[in-house]
Amino acid sequence: MLIRALIIVLVVAILGFWPLPYYVVGPWAAEDLDHVVHVAGASPPPGAMYDTTIIPLPGRPATVIAAKLLPGVEILPRTELAPSNMSDFEVIRASYASQEEGKQSAAIVAAHAVGLPFEFKHIYSIARLNPLRTSGQCFRPGDRLVSVDGTPIDALGILVGAAQSKPAGSHFDVRVVRGGKQARLRCTTALIQKRPRFGVVLGVNEIIGPLPIEVTYTLPWYQSGGSSGLMFALQIYRTLTHVDLTHGLGVAGTGVIDNDGNVGPIVGARQKVIAAKRKGASVFLVPAQNYDEVRDTPGMRVIPVSNFNEAVNWLSWRLGSCPKAADDITSLTGIAFADLPIGDAELNGTKLPAGILRLDYGHAACNLIRFWYFWRDRGVPLRVHFVKSTMRQATLSMMHGRPTLIITDTRGRAYSKALPRLPDALVGYFISNRPGIALWTSPHTYDYVGFGAQGITLWHAQPTQ
Repeated sequence: MLIRALIIVLVVAILGFWPLPYYVVGPWAAEDLDHVVHVAGASPPPGAMYDTTIIPLPGRPATVIAAKLLPGVEILPRTELAPSNMSDFEVIRASYASQEEGKQSAAIVAAHAVGLPFEFKHIYSIARLNPLRTSGQCFRPGDRLVSVDGTPIDALGILVGAAQSKPAGSHFDVRVVRGGKQARLRCTTALIQKRPRFGVVLGVNEIIGPLPIEVTYTLPWYQSGGSSGLMFALQIYRTLTHVDLTHGLGVAGTGVIDNDGNVGPIVGARQKVIAAKRKGASVFLVPAQNYDEVRDTPGMRVIPVSNFNEAVNWLSWRLGSCPKAADDITSLTGIAFADLPIGDAELNGTKLPAGILRLDYGHAACNLIRFWYFWRDRGVPLRVHFVKSTMRQATLSMMHGRPTLIITDTRGRAYSKALPRLPDALVGYFISNRPGIALWTSPHTYDYVGFGAQGITLWHAQPTQ
């Protein structure tokens, strides 16, 4: 009897505790976010939005055998969830830490999208020097970038764009902070990999001030990990704006999100779709990287998203209003639907939730469509590109201290016009298949842009009533 008991104990120990290089994941739950995410002083609009969760179990003989028998449960290499040197306990701890990061990023992204005032900026510095540049280097590792030729360096592409705007060997006035003091550098570019470059690798840090909103969570014990970030951000956004993004449908989803709103891949997409279907959801938001795993799910409309803007635009537009609008906009303008920004314009006192908006004004639904590029940073030009128009590209920028509109036609000829006032946004629009450009100035005035053989003409529109 003792031997039999020892054999039983040994078998149970092997089945339950012998480590295997796998994780077993299965569908778990879809949580109604109205009961999970709480924004102080605001209540969510009608509609049901869900965050989906999986149950991950360490690979053991027992769990692997169960995975082979149970529907919807999958065996994954351990390295897909965690480095091989992490213990099971460390994986759990990292998962909860990732969830805290996701909650913080969700609040930052939603508050920024709504237009709430708080400090949020990127600081760019020289991380290291490119060894392909062997002489004439003006930068040092650790230099914090301030401006190039008077343009603030507050976006990743500004320094690169400046370098490529002139031939290699051109001079630039660059301001940096070095050793705690501001310094003025006279820098030149060199031809590196057949392009004019400064020959540096940039690093980025974020400065984030206190958020003007208070968000709390009522999370079930089993919910952990950063993959809730996208749905948390959407719930905060719809609560602050009180805009129904669901259109009466059950909307579920998943996705890691960073402070800039970029959506990253997750583990267990197939299992999360199963959890969403069990809850009755018919729409599922998934990171673009995971789309192929679940794109053909029966009875589920799967929407791939790469960033927060795209998710809001999808739910605002394609889900309930104009299902072909995104395809039309892409074909007419050449602008990827995902790149269209969320705006903070108002129409007759109503907050408009997305950068793409349907404004009927007596036209048939979806005929008149406008989308805004807000000019929050005057040092960064705004551009709208058209595919099917005599206007190939319209650019709004500051030139010699004056706002200037530059339009390039299909033959590559450029026409410019100094503007009498400073616009708040560059507006692309089309009525049916006729695209156009307008300049928007707060609160509700437009200068419509005419373009032809005589160059650029503006027609001023009265404020909308």
